[in-house]
Amino acid sequence: MASLKTLYKSTDAPTKHVIFVHGLDGHAIDTWKSNDDTLWPVWIGEDQENTFVWSVDYDAKKFGNDSMHLVRRGSNIFELLLTFPELKDGEIILVGHSFGGLVIKQLLRHASGQRSERKDVSSFLIRVKKIVFLGTPHTGSSLATLSDKARIVLTNSGVTQSLKKNDPHLVGLKSWYKNWSADHGVQNLALMEDRPTTYGRWI
Repeated sequence: MASLKTLYKSTDAPTKHVIFVHGLDGHAIDTWKSNDDTLWPVWIGEDQENTFVWSVDYDAKKFGNDSMHLVRRGSNIFELLLTFPELKDGEIILVGHSFGGLVIKQLLRHASGQRSERKDVSSFLIRVKKIVFLGTPHTGSSLATLSDKARIVLTNSGVTQSLKKNDPHLVGLKSWYKNWSADHGVQNLALMEDRPTTYGRWI
């Protein structure tokens, strides 16, 4: 099951929450550390007044039978977020790395489907203002497709099965999110690495 870890809490009541969601084979803490072992999301809380910083912990292994498919994982994490009293107030900013970006879109789609029936869901969605995608494969990954072809040797997890290139669900999710975020005035920032890192120089 998923859990939510606190990375930083302001001393005053929060007016803003930044929630990090790691990706494939990621970790709630280690994914967000720099090379010198600094947990850099903490800087956000230190720099912004009345801000809480969170990290979602969940199983996202490439292989095995323990990891949930994207659809189930999105609803699972969203329902988890609703259980935290601190998250009932304040602006919400979501940050997803790799598969974590897809989880964010899926949890929002899950929530959107229940918005008219649940006040807590409606309140959450209204407060989602900004979303950051870090290296998110919005239409899947060719590596996941290759892994699927090798499934006779290794058992793919639900996560890997969710990531096949041009998977119909991912294509539909991308289209849905584009329309949803535009309709609700959500600000998006998408960062992708399109060149290999060269040691010893800034790029």
